[in-house]
Parts: sequence; C-alpha cells; structure tokens
Amino acid sequence: LAAQVGHDPSRSPFRDITTRQSLALTGGSFFGNRAVAGVGAQPGPMFGVRLRTALSGPIDLMVSSSYVQSKRNVIDASKPESTRVSGPNDYNLFITDIAIGLTLTGRKTWHGLAPYVAMGAGFVVPTHAVIDPGGYKAGSGFTLVPTVGVRARVSRSLMLQFEARDNTIRYEW
Repeated sequence: LAAQVGHDPSRSPFRDITTRQSLALTGGSFFGNRAVAGVGAQPGPMFGVRLRTALSGPIDLMVSSSYVQSKRNVIDASKPESTRVSGPNDYNLFITDIAIGLTLTGRKTWHGLAPYVAMGAGFVVPTHAVIDPGGYKAGSGFTLVPTVGVRARVSRSLMLQFEARDNTIRYEW
C-alpha cells in the first residue's frame, strides 16, 4: 500500500467523460466589428447548434452552426456628410464552422471541469448580400475560429459549456 501513487478512486478529483458524442444548443453574444469605415457587423445575440464527437483520446471534432441577429450602417459617399450614413440596418449572419479541439484534462474532468482549446475554419454568410454605394461588399467570408473554453460537469450525461471564440473575417470595400 505504501507504494501506491495518486488518489483513492472514490476521492479522486478526476471523473471520466463517458459521452462520445453530444448535440448542444448554443447561445451567446456576437461582439461584431464595425471596421475602420464603420460599416461592419455590430454586436447582437447569437443562437445555434453544435455537434461534438470524440475522435481519439483528448481530441474532439466539433461542427457548429449559428445565427446572428446583427445590424450595420450603410455609407453613401455621394450624399452630403450630414446624411451619408443610414442605419443601423438589419444585417443577420449565418456562421458555420468545423473545428478540432483538445481537452486539456484528457477524457476526464478535474473537479468537474474540462478546459479545452480548439481551432476551426468555416464561413460567415449574410442572410441577404448587400453592396453599398460606397463599395463595401457584404458577402460571405472565410473565417478562422480560435477557441478557448471549459465544460462543467452537471451530471454523468449533462455538461454546461462556456467558451470564447473569435470568428476572424476580412472586410472588403
């Protein structure tokens, strides 16, 4: 007994993550980026769905789709300065991406927490494409999605997830 290392299993801070796949409803805030010209997407609520599946050991595959209720301004440089900006106008977005995640505690939680990092790629698509008089094209864009988060174990088959992700997109005008 003196040669044993670690914790008695009944008092261990580690618990196995027993689910291999999960489907989750997501919600949060999209912070937006108005860009230098002030015509980009503004902050708004975001709702979606995510499928997570364990690939091997601590590696997960995550596929996400979200809908963002955003707004944006339109600038018409041919009008006088006092009336050239109109808006904010509705500018709803559909975001979809696929990511590879690494759970830092392996296939276990530590005191009920499972922190992770992920990197993904996908697309951000406006629900209706718009081209401003000023030349800003509000079309679809490729996005890189670096992510950090933590899953909190509520029960054997239920976990809450909190994360921060950055949908990096490029504006053109």
